[in-house]
Amino acid sequence: MNVRDSILITVIFSMVHFTEQYPDINDIASAQLHKKLMSNYVKQVPVVNYDDTLHVYTFMRLFELLELDSSSEIMSVTAEFIFNWDDAFLRWSPVEYPGVLSLSFPANQVSTL
Repeated sequence: MNVRDSILITVIFSMVHFTEQYPDINDIASAQLHKKLMSNYVKQVPVVNYDDTLHVYTFMRLFELLELDSSSEIMSVTAEFIFNWDDAFLRWSPVEYPGVLSLSFPANQVSTL
């Protein structure tokens, strides 16, 4: 399976909460896919060939400026860091899981480089 035939996963350091009370079809498909992907997953550098380049995209979402001390040049903030990359071992066919475009995993379940 190549990149064109698969949907790449976006790994975000947040937990996906699956609705158990009234799940819709995408929640069920996402939960099944999550279970399948994690069944044989090994935390390692997420490339098939170690010569491949791994692009990691970093985002910072600033929520609040808590303190700014201009004399000591120290700023305190509340922020969230999001890291996205293509994990070569977490791919699936969109034919098998229609409607599932991305999944999120907690940081302790996947390779965090």
